Amino acid sequence: MLRSSIVKNPWWLGSILSSLIIALVLVRVIINQKVTRQFTDQAAMKAAVLHSLPPGSTIAHAEQFMAQEGFQCVRTTNADRAEQERVYHHFDYLYCDRTDSAGLPVTRRWQIALLYENDHITDVLVSTGLVGP
Repeated sequence: MLRSSIVKNPWWLGSILSSLIIALVLVRVIINQKVTRQFTDQAAMKAAVLHSLPPGSTIAHAEQFMAQEGFQCVRTTNADRAEQERVYHHFDYLYCDRTDSAGLPVTRRWQIALLYENDHITDVLVSTGLVGP
């Protein structure tokens, strides 16, 4: 009798399916967490990038890491760039740009330059600002 009611009215099937969907969503959120997503200030972002890409890391590894973090990157050669009071002349860098939500309708724009020599990172320059009305 019990067996026939379970087969005729599979209420438990919906419960199991709902639990599986919630578990898959949580796993996806955990796996897709980005190292650089939680920051709002330059110093914290620079520290996180330097932790993941310390000086000496290859530029190829940097391109891969930054893409995984949601940045759009392009290599720039023999250029000038400034960070706060430091000015760099005639150097090569990987320029990376990303925009994060900062609460509608405002966004936070990240601009990161990974300086490199001989295909190895030497320094990281970070700038950020809010964009919106």
